[in-house]
Amino acid sequence: MRVALVNTNRYVEPPAIPIGLEYLLAPLERSGHETPVLDLAFSRDPEADLVRFLEDVKADVVGFTFRNIDTALYHGNISFLDEGARLFEAARSCTAAPLFAGGAATACSGDALRVRLGADYLVRGSGEVAFPRSLDALAAGAELPPIIDGWEAGIIPGIVHSRGSAFDYAPYLAGGNPAGLEFRKGCEWGCAYCVERCRPMLTRDVDAVVAEARALAELGVSMLFMCDCEVNHDIDETTRLFEALAREELPLRWSGYLKRHRSTRGSRARPPPPAARRGRLLSRAPTCQTRRVHTVRLTCLAS
Repeated sequence: MRVALVNTNRYVEPPAIPIGLEYLLAPLERSGHETPVLDLAFSRDPEADLVRFLEDVKADVVGFTFRNIDTALYHGNISFLDEGARLFEAARSCTAAPLFAGGAATACSGDALRVRLGADYLVRGSGEVAFPRSLDALAAGAELPPIIDGWEAGIIPGIVHSRGSAFDYAPYLAGGNPAGLEFRKGCEWGCAYCVERCRPMLTRDVDAVVAEARALAELGVSMLFMCDCEVNHDIDETTRLFEALAREELPLRWSGYLKRHRSTRGSRARPPPPAARRGRLLSRAPTCQTRRVHTVRLTCLAS
């Protein structure tokens, strides 16, 4: 199939490389699908650009990623739902292909979000297994449920995701903005206010994450944002990752969300791994508190 992938996130303060779409490329290509990509982040006329793109590629399926449903800012919050719905309307005007929605915003809502946007199907959670599997089902003439559970489908732990091949990183990295990198998806904690709560923990192989970090460094990335809900959720796994990254001696700084306590798993309670312990603390801002555990945002230099 020809599977068109569309990045809808046009909020660029700061711009965020669409890691969710990048994490679909290798799984889709492994399954034999073509993956033309449209990045609307810096588009001045997204609906017109989308129509031109879809008329040109003649896709069998179109997948849209939604990073957020709004800016999540208390003062002057801006919703992205109307703009998202207009993109689906524009797509309907020029293609009869099934329209999928996915991305981090699906953690906020299921069928209500699907209906609001006008999507045929919505993938909640990781799409790297669930999306190709859904395409196989469509090709076989099977009927899909409107909500597809990506959490149950899981991830491909050992896959090295393709980075920088489908998107121009230059405008994203201008000014030192980070590129996302994910080691672990999900969070077992049950904080009532958090849309990421009570999710299974899906962990990638350390070697695959290190290979991806190496590729990002070769592309000129200097700052990573670890996209894990909590970077140090499992201190033993976190230690293995940062020790492996330290051995690579990559010119990368990193930031992410970490729990203040040492571990939520395992019997051993140890200090932070050497790569993190030798890091230079650039910023530290409390963001939430639960079960007497603070989550803090740290920016460190792993060197």
